[in-house]
Amino acid sequence: MVGGQLVSKLARFIAAVILARKLSLSSYGLVNVGIAVSGIVVMVATMGLSDLGARDVAVEPGRARRIAGRVLAARVLGVLVLTLALSVAVAIGEPSLLPILAVVALMSFATVSSCDWLLRGTERMGSLGVAESIGGLVVMAGCLLLVITGATSVLALCVFAAGEAVAAGACWIAAGRSSRPEIGLDGLGSMVRRSWPIGISSIAFYAYYANIDTIILAATRSEREAGLYTAAYRLFLAANLVGIVAAYVQLPILSRAVADNDDVAASASLRRALYFLACYGAVVVGSAEVGGHAVLGLLFGSRFVSMAPALTLLCMSIVWYAVGFPAGYTLIARGQQKKLLAGSATAAVLNVSLNALLIPLTGPIGAASATFVAFAAASCVWLRAHELLDRAGLRMLAALTSVTLGGLAVLLLPETRLPVGITTIALAALAAARGWLQMPPSSRIMGR
Repeated sequence: MVGGQLVSKLARFIAAVILARKLSLSSYGLVNVGIAVSGIVVMVATMGLSDLGARDVAVEPGRARRIAGRVLAARVLGVLVLTLALSVAVAIGEPSLLPILAVVALMSFATVSSCDWLLRGTERMGSLGVAESIGGLVVMAGCLLLVITGATSVLALCVFAAGEAVAAGACWIAAGRSSRPEIGLDGLGSMVRRSWPIGISSIAFYAYYANIDTIILAATRSEREAGLYTAAYRLFLAANLVGIVAAYVQLPILSRAVADNDDVAASASLRRALYFLACYGAVVVGSAEVGGHAVLGLLFGSRFVSMAPALTLLCMSIVWYAVGFPAGYTLIARGQQKKLLAGSATAAVLNVSLNALLIPLTGPIGAASATFVAFAAASCVWLRAHELLDRAGLRMLAALTSVTLGGLAVLLLPETRLPVGITTIALAALAAARGWLQMPPSSRIMGR
């Protein structure tokens, strides 16, 4: 799964770089607004059913076809209703955006038709990795074609929609005939009653994670600033992938451990993962401090170098979220969906409020600051919910706080970026090596 995600995200990242160099800043900002709207539609339509389905399939694989049919029917129906509502609103308010909305709707339908969650629940991570890498490569190839034929915001969104459709098809092929869904709505009510906290958490998660700040930037400042900020945000999303993949991988493992009443093994596995994820987050922050300017200029062009401070702030969020999100997401394994919702809701309220307050005044820096505050707050709530704030957990929080203070020092005194960044990377690498050497050989094999 990690390998497939790396291929997929790298391909999509290259596609984003191509579009950033080919499109105007306004058009580039509009493309990312369209992607953000599609994500919101998918989150609202799904209502947490896919995550609950992954958990249920991990525990009861014999019911996979029935669960898949209910999840698929509900998600497609939800996107249909939301698309019709948005079409009416856009037709009344801004008819010129209807072509964009049409492509956004296609992208949303393609996304919800996927059974990626089913492959996660059955731990068919290799098949999922292949499917997602194929989708990413389609997006990259499409954007390379646009360089030759000419790129517009609508055509760029069509390429992303095609990538989602191909990935969804590849997932169903990987799932095989034995997983063909039994379409129906009976029994869906009981699933929704269990999934709604996850659904609201997902909506809140998207509100503070995936580009709602880009929408606010475009609406209150300009599409040009939204385009500039998107370059830093794309780098941030790529670096933040590790913690999210770790959460997805841990869910079926912890679900079975909890079902077998082996809570000690579940907690030990999670703690090991969080330790190394904290080290990873610190390395990301140090790397942004040392080379953020150079990476932005090399990949996206000189006009994006001004986003280096925003990139540093966003990477400071990763050191918290790489630890917090796996802790929060795996609460589903324990049936504690409302505790997952508590962290997501806290972050959503903070992020949306701070975005509304700071973006009109400070632009991208305000957006990045809101993301950092939201991530740190959510992570603390989730770690506390998992009862991980014991002595070892508090030591980890102290380390994360030290990395954060180093990042703030770099933002206030840019001349310190090299010594602070190099020191952060070195200490994180030493901590990771120490943790690895202290693990028993059997745990090292699992850790790989």
